Amino acid sequence: RRLKEPCASVGIYDLRASAGAGPTPRRLEPFPKSGPKTRIVGASFSADSEARFLAVLATGPVENTLTVLEWQTDRVLGKHKVDGAVDRVFFCPQQDVFHISVSGPHLLRVSQLKDALSKSRESSLKALPPFAGLDEAAVKIMDHAWVEPGEGTLVACTQEGQVLLICTEEMQVRATYESPFGEDRPTVTPYCLQCFSQGFLVGGGEGLVGLWEKVDAALDPDGAEFKFSRSTCVARAGASTPLSSIDMTSTEESIVFGFRSGDIGTLPLPAI
Repeated sequence: RRLKEPCASVGIYDLRASAGAGPTPRRLEPFPKSGPKTRIVGASFSADSEARFLAVLATGPVENTLTVLEWQTDRVLGKHKVDGAVDRVFFCPQQDVFHISVSGPHLLRVSQLKDALSKSRESSLKALPPFAGLDEAAVKIMDHAWVEPGEGTLVACTQEGQVLLICTEEMQVRATYESPFGEDRPTVTPYCLQCFSQGFLVGGGEGLVGLWEKVDAALDPDGAEFKFSRSTCVARAGASTPLSSIDMTSTEESIVFGFRSGDIGTLPLPAI
């Protein structure tokens, strides 16, 4: 009997499984004819309470694809090709608008999932146009994240040392922030981002984490939406390893950060 051809798959573990019994993964194969060279590089659940939808980003020898599934029923809601190298995918935290963002070195795009909850109309996944004011070929995008709470706004950091504030309603870059770690550290490269209810964190070279806080644009004379607050080095004494990722506890009391060296650390948010 001929063995089944290998293909890219996703395993979903239900952590609510009863104590004493390890969770059994639910296996999804959104790319049944992809072959062994297709690689899943990212996945993201929707922000609704049931995490009903799953966005899967895959790269392959022929094309890169974004697929959105209703994972509990294995139903594919939409799929389209992504024109460029990609390595990140996120669902917008805004629960009433199903936007999915993807990014890679020279690409940052948003797709809209339509009629996902409709019982009478077929769902579809539509790629939105490029952002005005973002020259994707001229910058190298390191990471991006959705501003929280869900406002339909993105932040993205670039190898050139900038943080971009991008509006998905107007589909344009709304602001550019220079020196994300402070004016006294203008040459430090940002590598990763993490948003939270009061602003966002940016991690970069030399083990630095920068804190940007929300401001009331109506009260700020410059009309700025975020202001740099402070930065600190979270690397061990004598080390200057760049950060590769930042995350935060659900209570927003502590941050967890990963270094390119493979080390992991944690710190209370007020210590930044």
